[in-house]
Amino acid sequence: MARNRVYWSSGEGFIRGCSLDALPCVPFNVSNPGPPGFWFGVEQFGDVLFASGPLNFIHRCPLNSAGTCTLEVLTQASNPRALKVDPKRGYLYVARTNSQGVFRCSLETGGCKQEHVAATAAGFPSALGVDLVRNHLYWRAQETTLDRCALDGALPCAPADVVLQGIRVRQVDLGP
Repeated sequence: MARNRVYWSSGEGFIRGCSLDALPCVPFNVSNPGPPGFWFGVEQFGDVLFASGPLNFIHRCPLNSAGTCTLEVLTQASNPRALKVDPKRGYLYVARTNSQGVFRCSLETGGCKQEHVAATAAGFPSALGVDLVRNHLYWRAQETTLDRCALDGALPCAPADVVLQGIRVRQVDLGP
């Protein structure tokens, strides 16, 4: 598997990447071209990249020894915006904007049977974070609201806390 690389989505329908071994890095196309349009997120789980793309699909892209891959449709999901892998539990979390909810699918089964994880009260979820230490899922519920719920209970989980309100939230990530 390719190491020390950063991956991102492009407006041209490719997953792009570059090696961090020599800076400035030189971007290259990691995947074959997918559907044109705006791609929203790229997440890595082992030797596989996952990408939420246009036309309501989530793609998987198994990396080969050269660090490139061929896009495959994993599942259809209405308006997938953000993706986040939970390597501890083996799930891919998906924020779907028009359903006002967060869903997940198991990465261990090979397919992607979507399970409803959390509903958002208003707006649309568009950023996700998984806290592997405290077992919480965070999401941007509205432009100025960050919610969370515990991942150790029954699904769907209810938003237990409004973590932040009144400040613009664009992305979510959690430190160690």
